[in-house]
Amino acid sequence: MDGENAAGLLTPPGGASAPVTPVQPDNAPMETGPEPTEINAPAGSHAQAVQALATTSAPAPPPIQSQGGGASGIPNMDGLVARIVASSNIHEAPQLARLLNDISNRDAVLLLQPVQGNQDPLAVLNPSLHTLGMIYILTARLRAAPNMAPPLDLGLLSTFCKHFDPEQARLAPDRVSQLANAILNFAQGHHDNAQIAVGPLYDLLMRYCPDTTQLTTLHTPFLLACVASQSYAIALPIISKPITNIGLGLSPDLTYKDHLIYHYTAGVAAAALRRWDLAAYLLETAASAPVSTGRAGGAGPLPMGPGMSGGMMSGSRGGEGRSMRFPGSSGGEPSTIQIDAAKKLVLVHLIHHGKSMALPKYTHPAVARIATASSPYGAFARSYPAQTANMMAVVEKEQPNFVNDGNFGLLKQAITRAPRWTIKRLTETYLTLGLAEIGQSVGIDDAEEVRRVVLSMIEAREINATISADGTIAFEDDPPVSVTKTQMDAVLARAQAQEKMLRALEKEMAVSKEYLSKAVRGRDDGGAPWADAEDQWQIPGSSSGIPEESLF
Repeated sequence: MDGENAAGLLTPPGGASAPVTPVQPDNAPMETGPEPTEINAPAGSHAQAVQALATTSAPAPPPIQSQGGGASGIPNMDGLVARIVASSNIHEAPQLARLLNDISNRDAVLLLQPVQGNQDPLAVLNPSLHTLGMIYILTARLRAAPNMAPPLDLGLLSTFCKHFDPEQARLAPDRVSQLANAILNFAQGHHDNAQIAVGPLYDLLMRYCPDTTQLTTLHTPFLLACVASQSYAIALPIISKPITNIGLGLSPDLTYKDHLIYHYTAGVAAAALRRWDLAAYLLETAASAPVSTGRAGGAGPLPMGPGMSGGMMSGSRGGEGRSMRFPGSSGGEPSTIQIDAAKKLVLVHLIHHGKSMALPKYTHPAVARIATASSPYGAFARSYPAQTANMMAVVEKEQPNFVNDGNFGLLKQAITRAPRWTIKRLTETYLTLGLAEIGQSVGIDDAEEVRRVVLSMIEAREINATISADGTIAFEDDPPVSVTKTQMDAVLARAQAQEKMLRALEKEMAVSKEYLSKAVRGRDDGGAPWADAEDQWQIPGSSSGIPEESLF
């Protein structure tokens, strides 16, 4: 079983769809390493999940409908383009931003018009000089009803995202958020192919954000596009950097739910790349996050799309707001995304550590219970890795739950790793063992299969051992780890940077009247010092709220 590749473990009920070839933008860093796990989804469910997901990270504005132009004083697109060109100086950009916002609110149909000669205004304008105008025109074009907008040249969209002026774009942060979500919606809705959105969203994120460790509203649609199209490698340079700041200056419409969606989806991508340590960190961040005290506003289906789970969330973003929303007291209930993160985290821990790991003490009790023996995941972890009979009995009994959670393939990977963890533990007790003795311990009767597993562990440096001609395996202590001065200096520099950042955050928090008042209120109420936020996800007609497909 250990020799099966991950893709061979991914056939959920209903058949399999062909894998999508990941796309890399021209300036994206290339990643090497293990091939990402293939997603196989039941026919039809892939497109439905991805299409519904596109409305998640921000509520989709209604399609632009004709209202009649002229209310803004700009008679036609020629006049607007002339104004945009005349305002290319950054000092004139704020006034242009106000004009464009007024047009968007009152004369949105004007943004869909061609210029004289039926030319596309996007082809006339220069992305690096006329960023503000192009953002509004692109967003309107992407959001418009199909019969009202001229066809969008995807090449122009890609060129804009590669060359726009970030300084101009930051004058309209809410419009940049709308553009990112509109790109994802357009790719999924009009082309049924999230892969189209990966390159533009990557370029948009990398140019707009001076530091990708600041969470913005661009992170979520980019990660959603990566997971939906299986373009995991391009996400790795971003998700491998922990989020250390909330970019409210770049994304004033950022919500707490963006944080949950981002870390869960990033965990999905990391696990698909078999970066188990990174996946565990990201999933734990989502699972252990403070919970909400209220239900999300809005309604509507929100399947997560094909990832480690094919669909795991529902409802729409419960509200906007101009400041980051944080969860309330400990009396709230965790969202299903946190429950799902905890389920996957148990399995990722088993794969990466060979045992279940404790969640942080501040984790909500309902989330922490996922790892206890009373749950299917806890029962499986309790027997892992050596109690093969008990472990497989849990799998047989709880298989419908694992399948419904979209985790059955991930469970199979944990089962595949179980013999290796049993052998690893044997090295802590014995100096030598025969192949037959090891096979008896791990439940493998074929001595050659045992030899193959042991050799693969030696090659992967999971154990330090030698195999003699008669089949005796001699275990040896691991060689000491050597650390160079360069490596030590790099670790020290990172620690100093983290210490500096924490001091700055502590100083900022100490002078925040909002935080201090909430801290006092939280102490008096016996809860945590966070404000209320919507955070519940529920799909009508589903008992679990999670109609999922299996990634692993």
